[in-house]
Amino acid sequence: MNPHANQAYHKGLMYAKQGRFTEAKAFLNEALRHDPEHLDAQNVLGKVHLHLGNLAEAKSCWQRILALDANNSSARQCLNTIKRTEWVCQLRQYLVLALLLIGIIVGGYSLWTLQIDQKLVQAISFASEFPGKLRAQPISSPILSAADAPPHLKAEGTDVGSAEAPATAAFPDADAAPPEEKSAAPKEEPVTVSYGEAVPNQVTEAEEFPPLPVIITTTDVNQVYDRSLALFRSGDPSAAIPGFQAILAAGVSSPLLDNAQFWLGECYAAQSRYTAALEALQKVATLPDGNKAHDAQIRIRKIKRLMQRSAQ
Repeated sequence: MNPHANQAYHKGLMYAKQGRFTEAKAFLNEALRHDPEHLDAQNVLGKVHLHLGNLAEAKSCWQRILALDANNSSARQCLNTIKRTEWVCQLRQYLVLALLLIGIIVGGYSLWTLQIDQKLVQAISFASEFPGKLRAQPISSPILSAADAPPHLKAEGTDVGSAEAPATAAFPDADAAPPEEKSAAPKEEPVTVSYGEAVPNQVTEAEEFPPLPVIITTTDVNQVYDRSLALFRSGDPSAAIPGFQAILAAGVSSPLLDNAQFWLGECYAAQSRYTAALEALQKVATLPDGNKAHDAQIRIRKIKRLMQRSAQ
């Protein structure tokens, strides 16, 4: 055995055991330069290449050993390890490609649903604001005193001071009977209001809807929900809140629980009570059925943006 090759081999082996693979590779190559048939140097060099991630070079080292000694079990075992490692690397590459493809598909779907969400927010906003805008518009020019009445009404002795628009004109969604006529009132100019403000000469909650029941059962949950939702859509969230709260507090199993929770948050938002609105909307996902959970997340993001703008 070549003494120079043997000396270089032992130095390379020492560095390999210390984890200094670069120095080990240099000495092992030096040993093989002096003695190309040094099997131990070939074997250790293959393991050094394996630790450095050079699978092709490691495989080549052990193939040279088998060419010199076909019965070398250590080289054959190391080649089997290389094959398993190559298979794992290929599988990892396929997984990376699959994850990349899934990411592209999910990203495209998220972008598409974001556009749908924006359109849905616009539709919900329009549906919520339209009844209030309609309520704020004067239906006609009311006759508020006998002095303003046309001659043919004066002649007939009609009490024109009590003329008032029917409740169904002010509340398109209401199913109750029109309120009783009121006495003559001083002439007022038409007023444009937003949610929560009082509207002159408009039908009040007590006139349009009967009081809520003290105990809500399964049979009247739908009725209370419909009336509360009609109050909110007519521009009176303050009057709608007790009905939604009563449904949630009754403990009755109903598919309308998450809807009531959602519209309770909308009522708070219409009153600019954004903190309470966020708390209410965040509870929607915890309720059964959950068909309003997606809408609640859209409204939560919008309310947070409103809170950020108001804080600036």
